[in-house]
Amino acid sequence: MADSCDIAAGSSQDLDSNGMPDECPQDMATIYVYDSQGDPQANPFDRDNLAVFAGAADMGLVAGDAIDALVLSDVTPGGGTPTPNGLMDIGDDEVLFSLSTGSPTLTAVGGSGADLFYSTFDGTFVRQVSADELGLLSTDDVDAADIGRTFDIFDCN
Repeated sequence: MADSCDIAAGSSQDLDSNGMPDECPQDMATIYVYDSQGDPQANPFDRDNLAVFAGAADMGLVAGDAIDALVLSDVTPGGGTPTPNGLMDIGDDEVLFSLSTGSPTLTAVGGSGADLFYSTFDGTFVRQVSADELGLLSTDDVDAADIGRTFDIFDCN
């Protein structure tokens, strides 16, 4: 079974196995964030409470690209303790993502659905980690990603 929309954008497939075809959105590279609009009772799962954080072009992506793994770092610029502000701050915010196999950008850069890409929302991206570096085949597909905190190790001797 396909997870989310691992099929062509704009096509239909029964993704939730309810016997009815589900439409995949045309734009599958836009990042949305929860926006309660100051209402502490707002439902985070209600589409009306979602706001656009960044569009495909902000990451250097094109129409038809589909993000299928995403790690977003949203920080308030200006130093200090990094706290999310829900706004795209070019050069301060960061995103690590993979694209679904078949995304036009993968073809353009000779990438695979098992590569991880990185952007600071300046309209460009770089391949951060290749499938090979992850120990994956180029025919594999990364569908989820996460990061963990790392600490510097000091030798006190």
